[in-house]
Amino acid sequence: MSEATLKPALADSPWQRMRDALPPRTVCGLAVLVSLLIPALLLWFPMPMVIGGVVGLLILTLVLACPYAGLIIFLGLLYLRPEEIFPKLAGARMTLVISLVTLFAWAVNALLRRERSLLHLPVVRCFIGFVALAILSTAYNVPDLGTLSGIALDVIKLLILFVLVVHLVNTLVRLRVALGALLLLTAIMGARTIWQYQNGEAAVMSDGDVRALGTGIFGDPNDLALAMAMALPLALGFAFGKVRLWTRLWSLAAAPILVWTIYVTNSRGGMLALGASLFLFFGRRLGRVGAIVGVVVVLALFAFGPSRLSQMSADEESAQGRVVAWEAGMDMLKSNPVWGVGKDQFTEHHYLTAHNSLVLCLAELGLAGTICWIGLFYFAFQGGQKVVARQRSVAARQGRGGSPPAVGSAHPQAGTRSSQALLLQISLTAFLVGGFFLSRTYTTSLYVYLGLMVAAAQVETEPSTSTMPTASAGDWLKIVGITLAGLLLVMGLVRLWS
Repeated sequence: MSEATLKPALADSPWQRMRDALPPRTVCGLAVLVSLLIPALLLWFPMPMVIGGVVGLLILTLVLACPYAGLIIFLGLLYLRPEEIFPKLAGARMTLVISLVTLFAWAVNALLRRERSLLHLPVVRCFIGFVALAILSTAYNVPDLGTLSGIALDVIKLLILFVLVVHLVNTLVRLRVALGALLLLTAIMGARTIWQYQNGEAAVMSDGDVRALGTGIFGDPNDLALAMAMALPLALGFAFGKVRLWTRLWSLAAAPILVWTIYVTNSRGGMLALGASLFLFFGRRLGRVGAIVGVVVVLALFAFGPSRLSQMSADEESAQGRVVAWEAGMDMLKSNPVWGVGKDQFTEHHYLTAHNSLVLCLAELGLAGTICWIGLFYFAFQGGQKVVARQRSVAARQGRGGSPPAVGSAHPQAGTRSSQALLLQISLTAFLVGGFFLSRTYTTSLYVYLGLMVAAAQVETEPSTSTMPTASAGDWLKIVGITLAGLLLVMGLVRLWS
């Protein structure tokens, strides 16, 4: 036995123990600085301004130290819009500031730590192409520099958000936290909308319908309903998944809030997206029984849902307006099949918007931009499907080997029930269903979910296969084929219903 093991350890001095108990020097220095700075600032500025400035400084410090926290704050500002609740914050442009600081902090941290970049992924390159084509198409068709700069800023914001989500949600824990935060923010927004609707704050449409609406990017009832329908699979997945009791309880509480919010928006596209969410979730979880339950729910939505849903038919005036808008979109595509007429220019050529996300993209960005947009979904779903297929294979092998699958069932799909990628697939499918009757090509929430799907494909796979493969010629042929199939579907529906 060595001498070191026989020698008794010396007890730390009281001074050493006190030093070990204190926070790091930087934290102590920051606390001293803030405690001296606040009284000095109060001599010249009002207390609310000083407190707001100090809180803002602390938040910026947190974002610089942890860009992922900045992403969560960014999402909170997007969904809750505190500047609309507190008008004095309107000029602060907090969302833009936080997004830029988060982008800067992520870029610096990535360079210092030599973190891998995901800009080579096909889905990211599709997004870059989509943004570039949106700007070029508008520049080609619109001579006004003010309009062009505004549109460029809008699509670049979407690109920043997408890139941040893809790169910062880089662990399974971060993915689960991001999905939980997204669900919680959506439920809070829904609860606030319901309260406002019950207290008379709603939109009265030209046909006399009263429809609930949110704030900011969800100021349109259709946007709000679609966001709720996309979040519902997350609530159901957490409620029936392998999670802690507290998470299960608040997820169960969030689900009826989301459904009720969709109901008070009186959005037909939102109700269709809701039906798709329920049908796919229970169908995936319960097999044939779940599919039957999903069909019953969809039929119940048509029978007992909002009045506008039960009035849906090809002969209804609003439906005919959609068909006319789709026909106008096809005419815009014929006039400029490659570039389209430019982003946000559809209503400059027709009195109604497209009421179809695919038609809007075809008309405004042409075939080139639409191929990039379809490519976003294709590569995102491709990565998510590989995760789901691998988890099914693992669950099936465990079942054959006699050990229980991941979620306690021998069913081959059991291992996929806890997959975040599967829940995000259902959310994006709900968007595609609702988006076929709504003009939501550029809605922010879509790109949040697409980014999370790409992140899930990265963190839920084996380390050796954690990078998506490069796009092959066959992939691009499929994307072009899907684009042309969508175009033919719209043209066929226009001829059938006109």
